[in-house]
Amino acid sequence: MKMEKRSQMQIGGAHVLVFPYPVQGHICPMVEFSKRLGSKGVRVTVIITTVSAATKSMKQLLAAQPKNTSFRIELISDGSEHLQKSETAEEYLDRFRSVTMQNLSNLITNIKNKSATHAFVNNDSSDEDDDDYPLKCIVYHSGMPWVLDVARQHGMDGAPFFTCSSVVTAIFQHFYEGVFKIPSKDAAARASSTTMLMPSMSAPLGLNDLPSFLSDVDAYPTYLKLTMNQFSNIGEVKWIFYSTFEKLEDKVVKWMESQDWPVKTIGPTIPSTFLD
Repeated sequence: MKMEKRSQMQIGGAHVLVFPYPVQGHICPMVEFSKRLGSKGVRVTVIITTVSAATKSMKQLLAAQPKNTSFRIELISDGSEHLQKSETAEEYLDRFRSVTMQNLSNLITNIKNKSATHAFVNNDSSDEDDDDYPLKCIVYHSGMPWVLDVARQHGMDGAPFFTCSSVVTAIFQHFYEGVFKIPSKDAAARASSTTMLMPSMSAPLGLNDLPSFLSDVDAYPTYLKLTMNQFSNIGEVKWIFYSTFEKLEDKVVKWMESQDWPVKTIGPTIPSTFLD
């Protein structure tokens, strides 16, 4: 039995960190992906921050977390618990990035140190030893491209996870690369007559067909900047995960592949009860 379990570990034989962005609608897809990885023999640690840990759904997930499993949850501080005054959107993003980067780095160091200590103390390693699952990669929400820098500081790979559709991602990518200009303030006045033919799509789009961050650039300028930053280092990664499946967005996915994007469609990322 022990040899059989050891063979299963060799199939997975890795420890992967998964870091969702702590906002509604972006956590569950990555948690479901993590559970799927765990079922394949990969040890997975899902990282959550203090701002999301306070939500009802996350409290339930933490309470239901089983012991000694390939699926774990780690909490790190994003600094929100120390706030004494309200923040602007830019202040929130700056604080979240600076505090979270440091605490993510500390977590990786602690996991590696624990694994190294365990390997030194226990020469006869058990099936659940951390040294059997070395840290290999961190899968992070695409809205946090700076996680790749932290991963590389620790000798790990990093892979962005896009929770939105491939079509939406492609639209933002076209604007990021300058294929189209971000609509000006008076664009709404000519919305009915403005059409754009995206290289990745066969049908033209009107201004009102674009994601709201683009169709109304004055509404959420800070979050438009955040969205565009998703692509700042996308050319440096080995894998790009999408919460979709190829048959759903066949044309767009093929276009991405033609651009040499290392696309991996891993959807639908919904609870397995809906897939059985």
